[in-house]
Amino acid sequence: MASNRVRALGASFLVAFGCGSAARPADAPPGSAEGARPASAEQAPTSSTAEAAPSARTKPDATSAPESAKSANDTAAKGGDDAKPADTNDGDKGSSKPREVTFEMTSGGLVINVEGVRLEPKAEPLRLEDPESHAVGWGVRLLVRATATDKHVHRFTRPEHGPLMVAAEIDRKGKKERIGDERKGEGEDTLTEGTPITLARDFKKSIWSGQSVTLFVGLWGLGRDTEEKRLVRKLFVVKMIAGNKKPQPVVSPPD
Repeated sequence: MASNRVRALGASFLVAFGCGSAARPADAPPGSAEGARPASAEQAPTSSTAEAAPSARTKPDATSAPESAKSANDTAAKGGDDAKPADTNDGDKGSSKPREVTFEMTSGGLVINVEGVRLEPKAEPLRLEDPESHAVGWGVRLLVRATATDKHVHRFTRPEHGPLMVAAEIDRKGKKERIGDERKGEGEDTLTEGTPITLARDFKKSIWSGQSVTLFVGLWGLGRDTEEKRLVRKLFVVKMIAGNKKPQPVVSPPD
């Protein structure tokens, strides 16, 4: 009888402690690798500007830290406090190597060189008529001629509205309106030596006399192959002031 009680007591200890590992809390999931910096282009960290020549300057393009596409697009849709182009993590791949972008003002306008690609941006006033009031306002048409300066194939990320990433700040006589950008859709444009292409996009938010618009333009992705495609957040800036005559947009390097 005593031996039976000892065996029963031993069994109860096995039930109480033998399965203790099953009740141990699961390990917490590893911390997110998602970057905490804002999606705005202006808020992306950049290296200091190095003057290459009196008519040219070189800037590293800060495209290193990975970001959340959803948070970037949410910020873009809202406009945010900063109207620089919002971005996604497409092609960013967490590279720590900054991309070198060279700007040069020539007699024909701004010329930008990015890793074997020569970009020549132009901007034209775009006449916009309100269908109800028939009032005439002005938007901006962007045209960027892209030429390969090496023998590589270069690839542009091309969402629904094209490769150009555009955000804006409109000054309506002291009242500022900030408009972000949002990436929708998938696609790609390729560029090879001897076959230039034109990247185009229309900004159709009207301004009227006494108002101005500033566009902050970047690229949704650029690289020599799909795996290398990364954002170019600061490509160029366009400023246009509406008056009594047809306005003339001015293209300049980013700040």
